[in-house]
Amino acid sequence: MTSKTSPGTYAWFVVALLVPVALICPIPLSELRSTGYGTTTFATISCGGLADWGFGFIRDHRVPLHGIFGVFAVVALVSVVLVLLIRPRADFADAPAA
Repeated sequence: MTSKTSPGTYAWFVVALLVPVALICPIPLSELRSTGYGTTTFATISCGGLADWGFGFIRDHRVPLHGIFGVFAVVALVSVVLVLLIRPRADFADAPAA
């Protein structure tokens, strides 16, 4: 039996792995970059686990799917706004490259 997963699924997986790299690299000093990767990974897997638990909890209370996906869409939009508000600090921007 073969998998019917489209190639686009793998592309989104790769994009999801590379987005933290694009967000973290220009901001901190190079000495702090690995800490940023670890913190970002911890935050993303924690949010994914909480979302999975919350989805199950809400489904157990018979909330319709369109309501659940609406809530998750609002949370996703808030997350996008928060990411777009990230700016490098002035003292990091003026630091010489290592």
